Amino acid sequence: MHREGEGAASLSGAEMNTESYSQVFECSGHVSGFELAVAASRPRGRLVLMSRYPLDQGFDLRFLTEKEVEIVGVSGGRLEPALDYLQRKRVDTLPLVEATLPLAEAPAALEKASLRGTLKVVVHNALGGGRP
Repeated sequence: MHREGEGAASLSGAEMNTESYSQVFECSGHVSGFELAVAASRPRGRLVLMSRYPLDQGFDLRFLTEKEVEIVGVSGGRLEPALDYLQRKRVDTLPLVEATLPLAEAPAALEKASLRGTLKVVVHNALGGGRP
């Protein structure tokens, strides 16, 4: 575990303050080690799994180390500022829309949206119509 400006440390749960570390390396291969590493990680910290977890642990995390997958947690943020930006047109969303289809063509819209590389597909009702 690593605090900003400090060298590495090896700690047990009893010695650790929660959400204290900007970088945590989990090397035990046990669920208890994973849980300790999660608890030790500060918000927006980095948790590096260097273990191969056995299947009998209750969940399969092997893909994380085998494929070196990076998982990022996102807590969503505040909706009000985003809506304000959209209302005041401070963000141009039109470049994100690849297709606009009527509700009657919803199956085609879903198929289009499922294609790799497609950004956004807008479905509108026949009365409102048009692009957003």
